[in-house]
Amino acid sequence: MTASPKRPALSLLEVVVSLAILLFSVVAISQLISLGSDRALDVQQEAIGSMLAQRKLSEVMIGAVPLSSSGYAAFEEDGMEGWQWKVDATQHSINGLWNVQVTVKLDTPEGREVQLGQMIIDPTMRGSTLDAPPSQATDTASSATDSSSSSSTTPSSTATPTTQSSPASKTQPKTQPKTPPTTPKRGNPPPGG
Repeated sequence: MTASPKRPALSLLEVVVSLAILLFSVVAISQLISLGSDRALDVQQEAIGSMLAQRKLSEVMIGAVPLSSSGYAAFEEDGMEGWQWKVDATQHSINGLWNVQVTVKLDTPEGREVQLGQMIIDPTMRGSTLDAPPSQATDTASSATDSSSSSSTTPSSTATPTTQSSPASKTQPKTQPKTPPTTPKRGNPPPGG
């Protein structure tokens, strides 16, 4: 009786099945990687679009971009090729209040678009730190006229020059010293009693 020898190798069918499983898993993993990179690119483009829309809205708020509706215009910065923006501004029923809609889009076949809207005050109606202060000549002329008319109706007082000294020697108005109210102490009878 001879025993059949056991072979340590795999059969052809087992090899084919294991290769099929490996091939399906590689295809599925590559599809997931491709899908993940596409979503990451979408998120990055959405973030860039939101940042550009916020920046353009801020430019409208400070008056660097005119407060009027416009068609699409390209961003002029390096690295922003393909990005375009437009502003839609409509006057609100309240004077000086505008409803502004900023649209930023990426000129691609997918057509990525970000919109940002806000009600803003007309930048020409509110002040700015860059505005010139009012003329001092008109202010001093009007105050001189006011002081001359008030001095004719009220008696003038002469001011005496004072020398600068310590705060303790500053003149205080003269008042009669008040005597503090007397309160009976414990154990003593009230006065007059």
